Amino acid sequence: MPTHIQITLFCPGALAGQFDQAMSLLEPSERAWVSRLLKRATERPALRPAAAPERAPESPMLSLESPDEQWLRDAFRLPTGSSVGAYDAWIDSSEPQGWMVRLVNLHLGLDHLVLQPPEQLELDPDEATTLLAASQDWLSGEPVRLNAIHPTLWQLTEVEPEKTRFTDMHGAGSRRASGRNIDAWLPRGPASRGWRRLANELQMMWHKHPINTRRIDRGLPVVNGLWFEGRATPLPARPFGTIVSSDPVLKGLARASGAEVIDERSPARIAESIRRTEDSGSGSSTWLIDSGFGRWADTPEGLPVDSDWARHWADLTRWLIELDSHLKIGRGRALLWVLAGDLSAITLDIGAHDSLRFWRTRAPGTFFEHGGGG
Repeated sequence: MPTHIQITLFCPGALAGQFDQAMSLLEPSERAWVSRLLKRATERPALRPAAAPERAPESPMLSLESPDEQWLRDAFRLPTGSSVGAYDAWIDSSEPQGWMVRLVNLHLGLDHLVLQPPEQLELDPDEATTLLAASQDWLSGEPVRLNAIHPTLWQLTEVEPEKTRFTDMHGAGSRRASGRNIDAWLPRGPASRGWRRLANELQMMWHKHPINTRRIDRGLPVVNGLWFEGRATPLPARPFGTIVSSDPVLKGLARASGAEVIDERSPARIAESIRRTEDSGSGSSTWLIDSGFGRWADTPEGLPVDSDWARHWADLTRWLIELDSHLKIGRGRALLWVLAGDLSAITLDIGAHDSLRFWRTRAPGTFFEHGGGG
């Protein structure tokens, strides 16, 4: 008997702009396709009632986790104290220990520091190894130890936890804080002063390090910050059998939960993998497909501008139309479509049925009104 397939399409950042502007970039046939798809949709409630999210002290409208991070936390049932942004530590590690800290560039603005997107650092493994050795020597007398998970992601362990007490800290991940004034997103709590002292020690040592001197000569951003990402502990469940993504955090969540990972962008090949599973009657029945939307590395500050957002949305639509040509979304296969912005996320349930919901009184575009840019 064929396997029933449940597809969840994950689109972080897809609510961060104006829906009408995105639709204006589409051809009439493409706009009609989006309208037909949304007429099949109903909005699902949140995965589970969530506690009030921790707010950034200087940004009361924004929580320390983005809406897409909150959705991933609920979907993967992250244990209390774990941080979504730290899970790329699982890609090459069977079970990371301690705290994940990320090498970053802090850009000086007019009167504040701005965190540049970590992927723009372009630090090669040899540079990272040299900086790690220097940092280990510099902190040798401190009650902490450093070792590398990836070149730009390090593991910090507490030798004497009663002194460091990093468990008492809470802050935003580097993805959430990228492109923003870091003051509102730094770790808070009684242990934060000790953490800042350690981070400042390394900043001073790195300031005139030969690695940074050479990077300046090559026109590359310097390594001048260490961002506290948090823990990445084992996960209690496997909500998805297969995760289709090239994103390091989603790949890490897949490994931590025991899911298969497929690094693929071609709609035809994704559809082929799903059909093969469906026809075999065995294998994964729950798929999380990362659309790649919301990866803003091509903008200098790591945040979308309206024209870029609309262009990405148009690209997503065309990608979805191609996927639909192979899978017949909403006409034989159900789809959960997760869209997130800066303020909220919604999940649209596009059921496996043929008829449109002509009785709908809500216009499809209104699904996107409360995502919020910001």
